[in-house]
Amino acid sequence: MIENPIVCYVTCFNKGVFGMTQKRIAIKDDRKKAMISQIKKFFMEERDEDLGDLGAQLILDFFLEKIAPDIYNQGLEDAHLYISEKLEDMYGLQL
Repeated sequence: MIENPIVCYVTCFNKGVFGMTQKRIAIKDDRKKAMISQIKKFFMEERDEDLGDLGAQLILDFFLEKIAPDIYNQGLEDAHLYISEKLEDMYGLQL
């Protein structure tokens, strides 16, 4: 069980079911802290702004809610395409 996860709801289509369901992506606390640290570092190096923990957390929450679902879904589509291509290759080995 992940303690205090950041939860990102990803809209996914389930085959055989009309409509959409919500799936959760949970991020462990140590990864969350590392992400917040990276955001703060980025703002300092690129914008010369000293961003606090709360500001970095709000930015992270925004990206997880608004952008991460598209990236996650693209990853699923890419994986599906890759596996489908490999399965087609397997059919070529039939005797």
